[in-house]
This record gives sequence, C-alpha cells and structure tokens, in this order.
Amino acid sequence: VNQVDVSASQILVTQSDFTDSAHLRNLKYAIDRLLTLGIVPIINENDAVSANQGYTEANVFSDNDSLAALCARSFDAEVLLLLTDVKGVYD
Repeated sequence: VNQVDVSASQILVTQSDFTDSAHLRNLKYAIDRLLTLGIVPIINENDAVSANQGYTEANVFSDNDSLAALCARSFDAEVLLLLTDVKGVYD
C-alpha cells in the first residue's frame, strides 16, 4: 500500500460566506493561498453556527452536493467530482 503525503485544511462555511461580498472575497483568498501552498482545502458547512436545517431561505445551499457545486462555481474549479451512496444513482 502506497501512502501519499498530503496536507489538508478544513474550512467551515455558512450562508453568509457566499452572500456577503467581503466574506466571499476573503474565502476565495484563503482557498487560493492554500492551493498555492499545496494544501488541499476540505470545505464543510459550519453546523455549530449555521441556521441551515436542510434548506435555506436564500437557496444558497441546502446539502453537501449543493455546497460542493457552489464552491466549484465560486472558486472557478475546473472539475467537480461528487462521490455518493445515494439510492438511485447506481440503478
């Protein structure tokens, strides 16, 4: 078994990080710096402070797939790869 030496950093986000232009600008800068340094950003919703309960009033994101798509768009990703075990995908 080969192991790869990869550094990662977790970033916790909420709706306001995508709806407030200053927050989004800072988030984009942080993501860019991490990637420049060779660090893989792992982006998750900050459940501890988020009001998201499976939906959002502004439809910013409502689940991990939506958050992933929003991140891909916001950070100019070339590819978005979603891995899932959701029923129906393999049928």
